[in-house]
Amino acid sequence: MKRLFAITFLSILLVSCIQYHEKMKLNSDGSGEITFAIGVSESFLNLGGSGNELQNFDEDKIKGSFSNKEGIRVANSRTYTQDGNRWVEIKLGFESLHLLIITQ
Repeated sequence: MKRLFAITFLSILLVSCIQYHEKMKLNSDGSGEITFAIGVSESFLNLGGSGNELQNFDEDKIKGSFSNKEGIRVANSRTYTQDGNRWVEIKLGFESLHLLIITQ
């Protein structure tokens, strides 16, 4: 019974720890902007400490993953805390939807 409770508790905890939002504006020529935000519970970050799973949850590292991508530019970024979650929000401009898809 304790094991079932522990599994249920951890499942609920992990599901509520990570959130993702995305918004895209697509122009008729295939160019556009995409804004995505990833939120991780501060309590989960504090539990993880220096774990490898969260070492890339950093605004500069996420921005850096797009820095050398042809036809894609980082338009804006920010890190903020809201309702107990730490959010990293990145806004990208892209010349072509095709370039954005093959970058993923």
